[in-house]
Amino acid sequence: MKFILAAALLVLPAAAQPRVGAVEIYGLRKIPVERIRAALQVSPGDPLPRSKGAVEERLAAVEGVQDAHLEAFCCDKGKPVLYVGIRETTAKPLPVHDWPDKEAALPPEVSAAYAEFTAAYALAVRDDDLTEDLSRGYSLMRHLTSRVIQQRFVVLAEIHSNAIRNVLANSNDAAQRAAAALVLGYHPDRASALRDLTYALEDPDGGVRSNAARSLRAFCFYALRHPEGELKVDSAIFVPLLSSLELADRLEAAKALVVFAEMPSTGGMKPLSSDALASLLEMARWQYSPHAQPAFFLAGYLAGWAEDDLLTAWRAGQRAKTLTAIERILTHK
Repeated sequence: MKFILAAALLVLPAAAQPRVGAVEIYGLRKIPVERIRAALQVSPGDPLPRSKGAVEERLAAVEGVQDAHLEAFCCDKGKPVLYVGIRETTAKPLPVHDWPDKEAALPPEVSAAYAEFTAAYALAVRDDDLTEDLSRGYSLMRHLTSRVIQQRFVVLAEIHSNAIRNVLANSNDAAQRAAAALVLGYHPDRASALRDLTYALEDPDGGVRSNAARSLRAFCFYALRHPEGELKVDSAIFVPLLSSLELADRLEAAKALVVFAEMPSTGGMKPLSSDALASLLEMARWQYSPHAQPAFFLAGYLAGWAEDDLLTAWRAGQRAKTLTAIERILTHK
């Protein structure tokens, strides 16, 4: 199964004031959704909030809320989707390590290649040309400009291995760490890079975690198809991200776990906790289908559904009905 990669996630400038197309509230287990909607004060058709921080403060003041995260994705049918993440006081926070405090920067040629790639990737998003090949243990996109730069990453990751690892672990610059997490995924010694990237899954910055998860998803794809090799990736490293406040964490975790679930014969996919299952099912019901799709298929695989049956249900617009059946199976196992 090949999933559409999400475009950039962003909070749009207040001056733009686009109208919200959909509102997705996630993370609720005990708090009634009506309380969150009352504090949010935003409905579909309303202008996007001018102050992200002010809305998050209102949400955090609701009884039972420990933390809140507001994020707008652009766009679904020309309108932003407003994602509202809630962490209740009884929920476990995402495990993250302390913010690194060292001055460390990538070699200029690595930074330049990463900047070129992000620009090329934006063009691929615009052209809806996001197909990628993970068979080598790293991503090679069909989009020609992006792929050429990714091929350069293979060389750069090996030549500048020590500098990249140092930045990923120690740099106080999150943008530098994020670049390092992506480029390190092209290192030929995947087993060694696995340790660094797994550590980066608990980085305090979401952009770093997302790039680390992208790199590790390709490692998973490769490792499961070469079980005789040294590279072994545990699906459990992605599970905490399913319940994150941040949208990209959830999306990347679901896409990575699909890689395991698509190959049940390997035994690489472990049962999910009740909270992780709840997060997965709420994601599968999101209105913007490219964001819901990985979670929908992952839930279906976990429930024992065949890919062809899931594809048929998805294409026939029977997602809600199918998810009801899937949830019944998953919650009674």
